[in-house]
Amino acid sequence: MIELRAGVIREVRETGPRRLRLLVEVGASPDPAHVREAWAFVDLGPRRWRAGQRVLCNTTAVSLGLGTGGRHLVVAPLEPELDAHGRLTGPADRGRGHIVKLRYTPLQLAVMAAEEPAAPYHRAVRQALDLAGLPVAVVPLHSMLAPIVAGLRWAQGGCGRLRVAYVMTDSAALPAALSDQLEALRRGRWVDLVVCSGQAFGGDLEAVHAASALAVAQRAGADVAIVGPGPGVVGTGTALGTTCLEVASVADLVGALGGRAVVVPRLSIADRRGRHRGLSHHDQTALGRLASRRSLVVLPSSLSRAWRRRVVSQASRSGILARHRVVEVEPAPAEALAVLPVPPESMGRHYDDDPPLFDACLAAGRLLASMAGGAPRRREGEWP
Repeated sequence: MIELRAGVIREVRETGPRRLRLLVEVGASPDPAHVREAWAFVDLGPRRWRAGQRVLCNTTAVSLGLGTGGRHLVVAPLEPELDAHGRLTGPADRGRGHIVKLRYTPLQLAVMAAEEPAAPYHRAVRQALDLAGLPVAVVPLHSMLAPIVAGLRWAQGGCGRLRVAYVMTDSAALPAALSDQLEALRRGRWVDLVVCSGQAFGGDLEAVHAASALAVAQRAGADVAIVGPGPGVVGTGTALGTTCLEVASVADLVGALGGRAVVVPRLSIADRRGRHRGLSHHDQTALGRLASRRSLVVLPSSLSRAWRRRVVSQASRSGILARHRVVEVEPAPAEALAVLPVPPESMGRHYDDDPPLFDACLAAGRLLASMAGGAPRRREGEWP
């Protein structure tokens, strides 16, 4: 059940083109414990908020004790400033399109989708049924985005900069603005284009489906694309009850459209949960049972002998070795992560806590650069 509570903005901490970070007091009496961080999304309300303003907040995430997204979300001002037409003043201009996202919810918003007849990419998408060999990294976790880009940049050296597109799916967080990582990558031009597909929103371009989002990215001039969820994937401790399974359908989609899918699996030697140690059971299920097309699966050559044996065994038992082309790639050095605009972190862990998870991404970045015509520095070897 949704939990809505009234609150008062005590401080506007940060403003940006897509999101505002606020301190909001929610409670009947003044109490420091009731003051929590809150986000207001520009796409869903006014651009300007002020201290002292009374607001309606969705407090569900805080009540549930969620990690990712465990903040209040501002729904609307309780004393709104309206224009002559009775609309909130200063809403974001989404191009006045006719495609609705968050459909049939109280927060549904209209956007100009890239495929619409009035949009610049309508003709290109109508004619584009082939990605023309576009290299596409497919990831199960949003936190993999930054280290993949780091590996890509390192592999290029002085050979110029490849244009990177990120396609955000709607299997986890829906607002792109929720991601601090993505916002930093966008500001620093580490990611050149963000396309939000399905119900996800807040990209440079919006798309109805991941297929059209990839076509838009390719027609917009992307040299490589990375496809994955926003923050906050869902798992239930079961093989099938997780949003990470979209890796299978996305990889199949890339192959069917003439792209070259590079699946970056979730590896760990530090996770306390046995099902995620070595090769995550989510990837074993997605790639070993659900994927129907043959894709590249990249693994880092930096695994110790013991962990390599374990991962090979998991890949063999799950059917991945039989169904896909698994390649072992030497990852870019960990120093490549140091120049990122935001310290990479995944599941609360950094590189020194769990190197294989990040090395898989650094290896995938090198492989993408090679596939896109970058400058590979070492030879890659194929697994048995």
